[in-house]
Amino acid sequence: GECDVEVRDESSCLALLTQLLKLPRTEVLSRLTKLSEASLGKLAAKLKARIDNDESRGDEVEEADEDVASTDVASTSAAASAPNSAMALRAASRSQEEEARELSGCVEFSGSEKDISDDDEQAEILFAICDADLPEQERTQADLTSRGSTKRGIHKIGHRYLACVGFEHVMIYSGDSRTLDDALDIHIGFFQLKERVMRSLMEGVDFRTALIAAMSILRKDRDAAGARKTHVGFRVRCFWLPGQREWITKDMEKAISASSRSQQRIHRRRQKLAMLEQRRNNEAERCDRQRQWLLSRISSVLKEKKESRRKLLMKTWKVSELPEGLALATFRSDGDCVCTILRLQDGSTRQGPFRKSITDAQSDLRALRALQKSAGDAVACAELEARDAHAMTAIFAVEMSGGRRRRA
Repeated sequence: GECDVEVRDESSCLALLTQLLKLPRTEVLSRLTKLSEASLGKLAAKLKARIDNDESRGDEVEEADEDVASTDVASTSAAASAPNSAMALRAASRSQEEEARELSGCVEFSGSEKDISDDDEQAEILFAICDADLPEQERTQADLTSRGSTKRGIHKIGHRYLACVGFEHVMIYSGDSRTLDDALDIHIGFFQLKERVMRSLMEGVDFRTALIAAMSILRKDRDAAGARKTHVGFRVRCFWLPGQREWITKDMEKAISASSRSQQRIHRRRQKLAMLEQRRNNEAERCDRQRQWLLSRISSVLKEKKESRRKLLMKTWKVSELPEGLALATFRSDGDCVCTILRLQDGSTRQGPFRKSITDAQSDLRALRALQKSAGDAVACAELEARDAHAMTAIFAVEMSGGRRRRA
């Protein structure tokens, strides 16, 4: 469709803006020059409002991101500083078969390489560490749907206690403690192991080296303290496996390998998300630049039209602006007449008779508005048509008499 139509309502304004934004820049200017000042003014106002709205929405998103980040930091600090004495004991709700499998630590995933899927999945850290179970009302949807995510710290299962700590998608646990004191001692050791591993990772040490070194220190510390030997198991969250996504084993090398593979999967996922985010940002910036450019062009054309109209008014009518309710009209040449613009009750407008005098046009406007107020739109429109016919007859009569005088 063509752009040389008047903008009458919001829907037509939005449709025209969408069309102009899609046009090549070389065609935009020629289309804008076909629009009236009123239409250009509506387009400029609508486009500026949209730009301002996008900017304010971007500020709100940045503030929300900062709030989330500060909340995460506060939550992490509170969990890290909780005392060991605050560990909660939670009765196991799973079946005896599942408990036996958990404690034995000998169940492994038996899928082959062909079972590995590259489908993107939402990657989250399953085993967040804290010293007590979260209150029921504070658990997130991810907590409620992730198997084992609410079992943290120390838990009583039957006549035994399970001590566990998690990091880098691996939970390290020992389930052969007969007393709570023994489980507390093991959990403290596990937590120290976790801190050593995380510190090493921050220093650039790879996960395998960091875990093996920390595990060696834990064994030496327990031997030096005369603590009994304990069996350690590993439960790994495998994001690269379809279906069953946990790997339970007593083999530390297998646990490290599975964790590394999960880390690689998550790294690829984050890279892909970062690329998509960058593309969205680039597209948003391109759209913003296009809107800003279109707004500048609309403003420029509108300014030129206003200046051209001002010059025409000064030259033809000796005024810089027409009185309210009047508009320029074209009979033989641009702006050679003025007319009344009568606005009806439904919001539409009707153009009054062409006049060669501003005073005559103002007289039409006063009479038509008074009639409209007293008798309604229909009667006012009938009077407008009658005045229009009379005015055109008078103009033609003047032209004809002028022609006869020139011939004489």
